[in-house]
Amino acid sequence: MGTIFRTKNIICLLHRSPLNVCCAATTTSVCCKRCLKTMMDYTPNSTDSKALAVALEEVQKSVIGIPIMIGRNEIVGRDGQYQLHPHNHKRALVKFFYANTQQVKYGIETALGSKEDWQNTKLKERAEIWRKCADIIAEEDRHKLNAAIMVGQAKTALEAEKDTFQLITLLRKSAEYIMRLADIHLTNYQPDCIKTTYFQRPLNGFVAAISPFNHNNFSAHLALSPALMGNCVLWKPSNYSLYSDYLIWSATKKAGLPPGVLNFIPCNGNLFVDVITKSPYFGGLNFSGRTSSFQDIFNVAYLRVNNFKSYPRVVAECSTKNFHFVHESADVNVTASATAQAAFEYSGQKSASCSGIYVPETLWGPLKEALLDQLVCIKVGDPCDPTTIISAVISEISYERIIKFIKNASNNSKCQIIYGGDFCKTHGYFIEPTVVVCSDPLDPLMIKDICGPILSVYVYKNNELDNIISLLRKESRYAYTASVFGDSKTTYQLIERLSSVSNNFYINQGCTGNIMGHPKFSGTRLSGTNDHKSSKFYFMRWACQQLIEEPIDNESTTDKTQ
Repeated sequence: MGTIFRTKNIICLLHRSPLNVCCAATTTSVCCKRCLKTMMDYTPNSTDSKALAVALEEVQKSVIGIPIMIGRNEIVGRDGQYQLHPHNHKRALVKFFYANTQQVKYGIETALGSKEDWQNTKLKERAEIWRKCADIIAEEDRHKLNAAIMVGQAKTALEAEKDTFQLITLLRKSAEYIMRLADIHLTNYQPDCIKTTYFQRPLNGFVAAISPFNHNNFSAHLALSPALMGNCVLWKPSNYSLYSDYLIWSATKKAGLPPGVLNFIPCNGNLFVDVITKSPYFGGLNFSGRTSSFQDIFNVAYLRVNNFKSYPRVVAECSTKNFHFVHESADVNVTASATAQAAFEYSGQKSASCSGIYVPETLWGPLKEALLDQLVCIKVGDPCDPTTIISAVISEISYERIIKFIKNASNNSKCQIIYGGDFCKTHGYFIEPTVVVCSDPLDPLMIKDICGPILSVYVYKNNELDNIISLLRKESRYAYTASVFGDSKTTYQLIERLSSVSNNFYINQGCTGNIMGHPKFSGTRLSGTNDHKSSKFYFMRWACQQLIEEPIDNESTTDKTQ
């Protein structure tokens, strides 16, 4: 396969090693040889690719039934739903069932009833379950999980493998982090007089996790992180990643996670939120999804806050509008390759995908040529085809929302589609990579969350740099990831000036980041609550800090020594 996204002079920051050539087969991330040793080799005719082919055949053999899992009970509901193949929506992957109100209430009761035993489980035992789960996914379920991600979420083999690799990494890191938390001690300024003991106990009540479709590693982390801290969780997976999430849940069961700790509850979103927020024992929410959905949940919870026995702990990662900001000192080829990769990997559906780019007028000509040269090599098709670079978007709802932007752009005199613009849902939800130049920096294409394969371009006059920065600082609704391109001095100046519009900055590389297994901070503004999902501080969000203070009886101590 030919080179698609070219990289120059970059090293793997995980291992400080020179990078492999970033080709069509490895556009999921930039990685070194040591990274690849821990990943599956899905190049044609490899042992791993043959095992994956067997797994793909198995998961597509028939429609798989997935029950609601509460405690030890497998529940088959009446409200049947289907997870379709996004690239072939005439085929169903699994049939699952929405939980009703009574079943969600039963999940709450089960979680609360399981909590005492689980929170009294030693930290080492909990950590060992997480390590075992990582081993099961890595050594037993890996090809099947990747096949489920490919068929159910339209990811290519290496996009799926990257997701699974990061999941395994997060599980193992999580086990390490919780043991580090056990070593935290508060400073005691009077150790001769007072004995202090510091604890982290689980939150009051139960925790609900509402997960997205686009990152299985994050979906599992949303549900498992609170559980690792001793909480019992109701996990509402996305309808569009149901099968792969269920396989992860099954791995936790095989690893020894006790029944009732993690309850797998597919459900209508509005009903789920209504039931959990009516419970006085609602203790926390770990959420990832669209900003509008989170605001709806927040409003419902706010109106019922007087009924809660404690204030719920809320962690959220929401919509994004990530961008590349290009200075006139930037390298055109580096900018073009990084932008093509960041904008169109997984059809622009990653939470960190690049959705807009700001380019100085003097660089736009050569940058446009270099960018289009990258895009003509991208093949859109079936994710099971090893030559496919990107596939369908996740659902008809997403498809219709995305093409509305394209239709509006084609009818807007202030917008020019310079690449792509085609779409078709006859067979699957396919949208061609599309590049739109906007003459208005406040055009909806430049400011709204799209979550699809559209790159919006604004070309600014070189002497308008200050105005564009001011506009971004004033008008940006979201703040998650961004990249700046230019010379060393300029990039740091830009980051300083743009610090309020992004929480993760990348210099002369794509805003999706190039480090395997290193999750980002969530955003601020309307992009999230700014929690880092791979740090010990993230786990502390799912705990109540507790202190025991005891006076030391010096006289008794003296008597004993005598």
